[in-house]
Amino acid sequence: MYITNKIKSNKKEYFTIFLAIIINAILFLYALSKGTSYYITNDDYRLRLISSGAYTGDPSYQLVFIKAFIGYVLQFLYEINQTIQWYDFYTLLCMYLPTTYLLYTLIKQKKVIIKLINFFIYFLFYIFILYKHIMLPQFTIISAFCGLGAVCSLINLLEANNFKKKYGTIFLFCVFNLLCFGIRDEIFFMVLVMEVFILIVNVLIDKSILKFVFKLSACIIFLCLTVQVVDIITLSNSDYIEFKNYTKSRSLIYDYYPAPDYELHKEFYDSIGMNADIVNALQTRTLDVDDSLNTENYNKVAEYSKSINEQTIYLRVRQSLINTFKCLISDNIFPQIALVAFLFALAGINIMKDKNEKDIFYFLGSIGYILFGVFILIFRGRIMDRIIEAIILVIMPILFYIASCKINLKIVIPKEKKKILLTIMCSAIGALYLSGTYYIARDNIYEQINNIKTLSMRLEALQGYAKNHPQNFYFYNALDFIGASDRLFSASLENEKVLNMDSLGNWNSKSPNYYKRNKKYGFTSAIDGLVNCKNVYYVECWDFDSSIEGLINNKYKKQSSLVEQIIADDGTIINIYEIVNLK
Repeated sequence: MYITNKIKSNKKEYFTIFLAIIINAILFLYALSKGTSYYITNDDYRLRLISSGAYTGDPSYQLVFIKAFIGYVLQFLYEINQTIQWYDFYTLLCMYLPTTYLLYTLIKQKKVIIKLINFFIYFLFYIFILYKHIMLPQFTIISAFCGLGAVCSLINLLEANNFKKKYGTIFLFCVFNLLCFGIRDEIFFMVLVMEVFILIVNVLIDKSILKFVFKLSACIIFLCLTVQVVDIITLSNSDYIEFKNYTKSRSLIYDYYPAPDYELHKEFYDSIGMNADIVNALQTRTLDVDDSLNTENYNKVAEYSKSINEQTIYLRVRQSLINTFKCLISDNIFPQIALVAFLFALAGINIMKDKNEKDIFYFLGSIGYILFGVFILIFRGRIMDRIIEAIILVIMPILFYIASCKINLKIVIPKEKKKILLTIMCSAIGALYLSGTYYIARDNIYEQINNIKTLSMRLEALQGYAKNHPQNFYFYNALDFIGASDRLFSASLENEKVLNMDSLGNWNSKSPNYYKRNKKYGFTSAIDGLVNCKNVYYVECWDFDSSIEGLINNKYKKQSSLVEQIIADDGTIINIYEIVNLK
């Protein structure tokens, strides 16, 4: 009898796993069939170029933000077949696997009515959150999805009566943490805070699991240290270390402490050897056009900017508190926050009915995690919508656990007449609330897609032009193309084909791969190519940039000369310039 029941139980579990895989695959394919997916920032566009070999001609593991072990896997796959967009498959897979596991967790409940309710709640998650990120993926969010899988597997693990029978869940917990850390370590540390909180809550309630918690923690620490050691060993050459330091310094200016005005702070800039033309280049994200745009000077500019704009602790705290709530109701975040509020409401109802101690800790901890997390990031000086979205993804498993996995059927299907009427009224209000939020979410997603698509038309037009002139190289203005990205599964480049165009403001500037690519076209730095090589051109959508014009006029006695104009599909006129001797 025991063996028979065990076989039946296993069959049901396998069927549930199969069902989750199929349902989630259908949802992903539906989203991809509705329109073209674009990377929401050009970071992934450039990471894909580097890993695929389209940047230098050879696939590379040096993906800057992403750990080397993931870079090595992608490099290996591209070396097998460079015509397949492995980076795009990896992006979708890192969303598909954790969300499939989340769906499995929700629909594995025994009662059919709870399965249906949980699937409905997952479907809300799909239309308000997941659908957007399938259509507009970004590697920071991909890391957060892996974090979602890690938190979900940890909750499932701690709910199990026998840890020894949960090797599969332990394996998933380790894999999701490893991927989260490998893709974006900053997001992993956010996830780690939530995992530590969950473990502390469970240890406080049941101290007998302390030994298991130590073993699990040791396993994660070992895996992350191994990844970090691989990173240190493979990326320890002096050129790459110098580039990483340069990237961090550049980020201080563009992400935290903007360069102050030259005229108002001329004395400071003169002391570090930067004139008006160079400062203008710095402020317009034009890199690698002068030796003074280096790591040391970036650090000095950032420190100076910080010192002249420094506020008292009181003012920073006050402003951060105000901005915390402003950020949480911004247009791009509102649909996700609306879903979070809905799940908190369901969770609150369950908690009031059951008064479960662990659920209360989870509930209050999740609220604190969102508010305190956003506050700290603003207080430190930087917050972006995608970071808030990452925070939301991290708390999703806890909200699902309290709001749906532990749902009380007496609340959902009451028998008393008064409670039935109240349930109907609340359901109607909830339906209106969710319907309105859905239309806001839908319009928001397609507005973002259209904006990126319009900007990307410029990039596609220039790419088509550059492809017809393979002997030339084109540096384009960073601000004119700053929101331009690329489609998922766009036409693959041929083997050993190097994309002969790049932004003058790209974060990969001064990397070993950057110099390797430049060498193929006969120059070292961007300014060297522009002023000394006849096959290197400058591209802008409007008038020639004054920071470059002043620099080449005054220092190199050169000027710009319009060579050709091309028109993008959105009607933008793109100007191609060559740099010639001053007349």
